[in-house]
Amino acid sequence: MKLLEFVEDKLITYVLYEISPKIYAVEAQDDYARAMLFVRPQEYYESSYKDFRGKTFCIFEYMDKYRKDKDTKYFGYTYDWMGYNIPSESLEKCLNGISAGWTIVTPYDTLMHKIYATIRQHQPRGKFYLLGVDDVKSAIMDHELAHALFYTNKEYRQRMLALVLGLSKSAYTELSDYLQAMGYTKHVIDDEIHAYFSTGLISPMDKIRGTKTFIPKFKKVFNEYKKDLNLS
Repeated sequence: MKLLEFVEDKLITYVLYEISPKIYAVEAQDDYARAMLFVRPQEYYESSYKDFRGKTFCIFEYMDKYRKDKDTKYFGYTYDWMGYNIPSESLEKCLNGISAGWTIVTPYDTLMHKIYATIRQHQPRGKFYLLGVDDVKSAIMDHELAHALFYTNKEYRQRMLALVLGLSKSAYTELSDYLQAMGYTKHVIDDEIHAYFSTGLISPMDKIRGTKTFIPKFKKVFNEYKKDLNLS
């Protein structure tokens, strides 16, 4: 694990690490600041709202939509989500739309541009994966790291998909329905199922019949690849 950048200001304090080739992580302990830094690119990548996914949207319109959808008087995204994971292609498209002047630019957008530029100074070409976590040694980090491995390591992805396909049809359907109800879009369901099985199922996912026997299988593969990373 290599330190690439340390930033401490009134907006946010964070550390940018290279976890391994093609995997980078922003460690920021403040849940609110971390969420505001990642919300736009994360929702560009996998928003459950079609009007926002893959679109250069106004962050204030998104905040209003999220608040109304959750039937609250506040923007609860910063409480609802703790970890973030974004493939470089999606991040680049999101940032390009902002740079083109198609929406209001916030200080968090400017900071995300800076983070991207720092990564590109270190890795000028090729795809990468960016994580947003509270601590690079936390349970949140494990979950997001599973996503990163799924994206960057073909062998890991194939082995995990084989396990996902081994689930019964009924268990898979229940898991998929629950994840979509949480706010995940269909195209990331297999990835999310593998990440939760590998790093810890949440209720009621852990109550679905036939899932418990698969947990050790997923964790074994995840830990096998995690141990090869220098996270100290």
